[in-house]
Amino acid sequence: MGKREEAIEYVELARDESFRASKHVMVVTNAYLARVYASSGQKGKFKRAIETALRTARRIKNFNYGDGTDFVFHSLSGVMAEKSYGYLEIGEPEETLAMKEEIKSQIALEANIWLDAWIPLDWARAYLMLGEVDKCVQAGEEFYRKAKLLKSPHAKSRAYRLLNTIEASGYGDVQSIKNFRHMLDHDKDKNELKELDAHYPA
Repeated sequence: MGKREEAIEYVELARDESFRASKHVMVVTNAYLARVYASSGQKGKFKRAIETALRTARRIKNFNYGDGTDFVFHSLSGVMAEKSYGYLEIGEPEETLAMKEEIKSQIALEANIWLDAWIPLDWARAYLMLGEVDKCVQAGEEFYRKAKLLKSPHAKSRAYRLLNTIEASGYGDVQSIKNFRHMLDHDKDKNELKELDAHYPA
């Protein structure tokens, strides 16, 4: 058994144990199991796990998932974000975009500032996978602006990773891409923006 398979098995064991715990624990366990499945390309298992997480969260009394019960401070928008990310990992970017308005509404309802900054990165990746470069850049720039407000070097570096991916996909000569690079390269906080060699799957 490889390390990835072993890791999946451990998370599955945690999922099985969660059925004897509260619904809050069941939700967060299934949400992270869904991420593991998506990252390993197991489409069917990803979809079942994430739908189980969402369905269970929505059935919790007073719709208060993530209120700290059993030390779970995850949020419903966070579960939805795992779904959004997972669809990218399994190569279904159109599904990520299909839930765009739904997740925006939930983010606004929760005032989830962190996820409000991060979720446009999912949309940028989705648009790139679909070949919609201008929309990709628009979402990427939105992500970058909001990430700056969070003062998160880790988040800002993802803007460079996105740019690397766009350029590697053959769009480096597109003017909007050049503008995006110029914006990143000339940012006054350049020292905090360490360009990564890594690329997102496109």
